[in-house]
Amino acid sequence: MASNFDKQLRSEYELLIDVFPPKAQQLLPSYEQSENVLEIVADLGSDISYRNFNHTTDLDYVITAEDIDYIAERLGPFRHDGRIGIPGTLHRISRVSDREGKTIGFTFRIGRYLTEKPTLIEDVLSSGKSILIVAPPGKGKSSMLRQIAYILSVEQQKRVIVVDKSSELGGEANPAHYSLGKARRFQVPEGRTQADTMLFALESHFPQVIIVDEISTHQEAQAARTIAQRGVQLIASAHGRKLEDVIKNPPLADVLGGVNIVTLSDENAKQRHTSKTIAERKFEPTFEIALEIHAFDEIAYFDDVTEAVDLALSGGVFHPEIRRVIGGETKVISPKKISTPKLPSTMNSNPTFHDAFEIKGKRSRR
Repeated sequence: MASNFDKQLRSEYELLIDVFPPKAQQLLPSYEQSENVLEIVADLGSDISYRNFNHTTDLDYVITAEDIDYIAERLGPFRHDGRIGIPGTLHRISRVSDREGKTIGFTFRIGRYLTEKPTLIEDVLSSGKSILIVAPPGKGKSSMLRQIAYILSVEQQKRVIVVDKSSELGGEANPAHYSLGKARRFQVPEGRTQADTMLFALESHFPQVIIVDEISTHQEAQAARTIAQRGVQLIASAHGRKLEDVIKNPPLADVLGGVNIVTLSDENAKQRHTSKTIAERKFEPTFEIALEIHAFDEIAYFDDVTEAVDLALSGGVFHPEIRRVIGGETKVISPKKISTPKLPSTMNSNPTFHDAFEIKGKRSRR
């Protein structure tokens, strides 16, 4: 099975390289050298370059206007959002335009899928709980979501719907890329309508699981909350390095319970042993579990989002369990640990959250 996957991955990578001029193809990384390549950039008048996690490599090949036309002809017309894919692959190409709308460059994002089970979170998937996956771009959120879709739809035989905002999860062509297994892929007509697509999938197609890539707006956060409240397992991703980044992001904070900045009376503050200004969670989080992706083979596992959020707001720290794949097996390299606020008698509200949310009554005191 692994060899078949390897052949497929090689074929998909070569389809991407084939759109470049022959001389440029000779300089670009071969399939064997491409494991850590995230994207290739080709801009008019500049050297072709490719980027991995920490480094950009420039090639001795300057892109000409003829090269731009050569590549554009092989890609075909771009969508209104300036993107296109290569049918049968997960690669995503975005174009760069000048003021007159003429194409002057391309960014080739290399799409991949993992060929083994998500051993890091098999036990988490079987729980049926809603899961939020947090990571910055390029850390493997989309790859993990594809894995999850395959496992839940094929091995666990669940009714899975994937809401695919930019065709990144399922690829450009119809039907969706086979890495999604038996999951049904719902494409989003425009990025701003993703919330509507999420609710349409919920209300009209009776899923057991809904998978969403990149929740980023208040409307999407509200749609996610509606899905979870209907008893459907929701698995979604959001940009950020840490779970706290989502808590501090006003459009997304609601998926973790929301944040209220409250000014207490002197008497209430004394009874609570807090300062007068505190941060509180508004309601129960949409997601019960959260994951931070540190690397393709390492995650931080938050088994109780409610507890983690409450600790963050009160000035404490939730140290999640750290899992890593070692020798093909999942190992816990750091157990869960909780640190309570150190100075409860003077301040048990995390001041860093006051910068992200309006303090009620602050203007009236000025």
